[in-house]
Amino acid sequence: MHSTSKKLAVNFVFGEGLAASIIAVNLSGQVIFEESFHESTSIDTNSWPKGVYIIEVTTAEKKHAEKLLVK
Repeated sequence: MHSTSKKLAVNFVFGEGLAASIIAVNLSGQVIFEESFHESTSIDTNSWPKGVYIIEVTTAEKKHAEKLLVK
């Protein structure tokens, strides 16, 4: 994941009506963003300092994490 426009779109196909949560954590372990959503959400990274973040999406059945580089 790369955020160049300062807005990150997150779209997952994991089943109709299922809820998910997303957490963004900086490399110091500080939670920068946390939200529950259905199917898709967007995160405005405008106020985030440049750096690397871990984005973790969790459903009742799965957990997925990726690195995000904010430039």
